[in-house]
Amino acid sequence: MEINLKEEIKSFRGLPYINADGSPMTVKDALLEQVGSYRAKSGAESIKVYALGQAILASVDILRMDADDVALLKTTFDQPGLPAAVAGFVLAKIG
Repeated sequence: MEINLKEEIKSFRGLPYINADGSPMTVKDALLEQVGSYRAKSGAESIKVYALGQAILASVDILRMDADDVALLKTTFDQPGLPAAVAGFVLAKIG
């Protein structure tokens, strides 16, 4: 599966979400935020989530993931983090 990391996230009203540095939030920003704040249930899971975060960070335009990475990424959204509009937007992109 592929996901466009440069796509900007907008609110329901069509306004861009803004990062702390003032730049528009992208899918990449949202993924890094969610993965970075995830509390893994085991050391092994922490290693997998860390590797996924590194893959997101290293990707420029497109993130390519296999089914295991997609499932793991969806798991990071099972805990509070991003606003529902942002999380929902990203989850819709990854199916």
